Amino acid sequence: MIDGPGISSKDQALLVQKILKFHWFIVLFDEHACQFRLKSFGCPENQQKYIIDGNKQITAADYFNDK
Repeated sequence: MIDGPGISSKDQALLVQKILKFHWFIVLFDEHACQFRLKSFGCPENQQKYIIDGNKQITAADYFNDK
């Protein structure tokens, strides 16, 4: 986390987004490298919902807490 006087948590998140937006990320899959950049950030983990088992909705936070 970025820590400093005068930087609100909202501004910290925007700063991180602006920094990460221009970086390339490399992910290795079975000896193959894939490069990607982040275009945007989604909802917070407690608001992002997914459908599992065909009809059950669960947030990302709840999904990973259950694992």
